Amino acid sequence: MKIAFYGDSLTEGLLGVSYLDQLRHRLPRHSTINYGKGDDTVLSLYQRIVRWHLNKPYDMAFIWVGTNDVPMKPSRIVALLKLMRGKPWTSSPEAFRVCYLDLLDLLSEKTPTLFTVSPLLVGEDANSPRNQYLGKLAEIIEEVSADYPGVTYIDLRQKFIDRLEGKPISDYIPRYVTRTIADTMRLRTRKRVDRVSAKRGLHLTIDGVHLNGAGADLAAETFAEAILDAAGG
Repeated sequence: MKIAFYGDSLTEGLLGVSYLDQLRHRLPRHSTINYGKGDDTVLSLYQRIVRWHLNKPYDMAFIWVGTNDVPMKPSRIVALLKLMRGKPWTSSPEAFRVCYLDLLDLLSEKTPTLFTVSPLLVGEDANSPRNQYLGKLAEIIEEVSADYPGVTYIDLRQKFIDRLEGKPISDYIPRYVTRTIADTMRLRTRKRVDRVSAKRGLHLTIDGVHLNGAGADLAAETFAEAILDAAGG
């Protein structure tokens, strides 16, 4: 089967451990196409699919976006980069709903089986204001997915929260974009990613967002199960 993965940096996999690489090891007979792009929001993902004609017929597709739609006050450098790259976040949960519906309408035209995935976390403290906002976006994705017969919602966020329960939680989040760039450049192996993740007190991510080995394994395991169930084993 040909399976497309639409999303942001978590799907692109340049920082941290790539869940898609782990998934390919689990399902070597399937063809996987990576349409992930760093910093994508629901709006910029939709625009990119339209602009580059990425809406092609696939047997299955995954949509994993939303983490970058959390409103925040970025540094001047980050704000300038987002403006230059055309990656605006939605202004409210309702605006997110409208954009996500457009995305579903677009992709459901040619792909009969779609999986929508909840956004994860910004920092491993699930009770932070940012993560409470992401929880609202996850609820919206679940609600709108139910209106499409070929769409299945995957609550990966809850699986991550369950895995973190009872563990000491670090508040680590990079304060400067230069730290993220440095991590991307120097942490190129799973061993290095997991070592730095442990030093920062993190369990499923390298920086509160991007996946370490355990996080990538959990995502790959969840997606592989969904694919096999939809394909009949």
